[in-house]
Amino acid sequence: MGARLISSCHDFEVTDVGNYDGAEDNDGKFDYNEEVKHRPPTKKAPNDCKKPPSPNGNNVGERTTLVPQVFSWNAKKQHETVTSKIASLAIQRKDYQLLDTGGSSDVLSINEDVDSFHVEDSFEPVNLLDEVDHLREKNIKDNDEDVKYYTGFPDYATLLAFFEVLLESDATVMRQWDGKNCKSNYDDESKHRRHCKLPLLEQFFLTLVRLRIGLFEYDLSKRFDISQATVSRITATWINLLYRTLKGIETFPPWHIVKKYMPESFKKQYPDTRVIIDATEFYVERPSSLLSQCSTFSASKNNNTVKVLIGITPSGVISFVSKCYEGSISDRKLVGVSGLLEKLEPGDQIMADKGFQIQDLLAPLGVQLTIPPFLASKAQMAASDVIVTKKIANLRVHVERAIGRVRVSILMNIIPATMWDSINEVVYVCCMITNFSPPLVS
Repeated sequence: MGARLISSCHDFEVTDVGNYDGAEDNDGKFDYNEEVKHRPPTKKAPNDCKKPPSPNGNNVGERTTLVPQVFSWNAKKQHETVTSKIASLAIQRKDYQLLDTGGSSDVLSINEDVDSFHVEDSFEPVNLLDEVDHLREKNIKDNDEDVKYYTGFPDYATLLAFFEVLLESDATVMRQWDGKNCKSNYDDESKHRRHCKLPLLEQFFLTLVRLRIGLFEYDLSKRFDISQATVSRITATWINLLYRTLKGIETFPPWHIVKKYMPESFKKQYPDTRVIIDATEFYVERPSSLLSQCSTFSASKNNNTVKVLIGITPSGVISFVSKCYEGSISDRKLVGVSGLLEKLEPGDQIMADKGFQIQDLLAPLGVQLTIPPFLASKAQMAASDVIVTKKIANLRVHVERAIGRVRVSILMNIIPATMWDSINEVVYVCCMITNFSPPLVS
């Protein structure tokens, strides 16, 4: 006969039994004993894989297992690992009965010289409420790396200068936000203003932490020892103050300023570039209204989003931030409604991606558009077009790097519906704070 498949849960091998005869008795029935006689010997399993004897002392055939659980060379190592884990768990729980249930004499026992093992000295439980107080302005101001991580400012000196020069005078007379019934953030009558035990600089720091790393309001209330409602009022108030302060500063520089700080890479190739633009989207919570769901649905993100147009100068400074629009809006329409065209002058040049087909919008203004060339109906792009595409991509990448700075934690997550009223202020503040970081282009 030919090859016979010998299937076993231990072997999984194919054995050639050669010419088979005599495996059937005179009645034509299959005789298993005769079959075994003609079967060639199989390779014996190593001693490591042998099944241990049964509890009653009888050896059950020493059959091999498909996946041996314990080998002779690692049995001791596995035993030590399990022992240490049991002892560690018992110490953490302070459950001394668990120490006696390891199944081996090697397991730490409470009866073996317990006085020499000082449990209270070796394990000190950590109270989370005692540790959260570390995140305070007074505790991290000496560490520039912590300041940058929690606030977005490069160091504490820059943060303090920003607060003292731009915010402190208005913050001393501002009125805390008290819901939609609050008509103004400023009130000359002090009796109408809420008083918070946190100093103004601590309130500013709390707001930056909320924007930068997206800590929940409840978490911040524990860290700053205030109520969650107070955290909500502080963040709403300071986001509004930051927006009003930064919005009053002209961030779209005139042409002579742009040219003065233009990098050499732009001067040699595209010296008339005034602004580099790109669109970015932020995820939002799905609206309950079907009409709003349709308008905010983005085909590129396959989710509900808001879209923002961001522009930077050739030196990498964010100079333009539009309002937030529904995610379904096209790039062309976004440029038309953003207000960017009103800021341009004849002779300016805009650098953008291929998706911005806005030549007809810029031509009446005397503004040129620089975008990578299209393949169109050609089978292959010309060598000159490849070089132009590479040059534009090397310069346009800076706007994507600037947008990457803006995507802080609160904007990386899904923006809840409770923040929709202040989404424009949040995006603008996050964009402008990045301008205090080191320049993207030297």
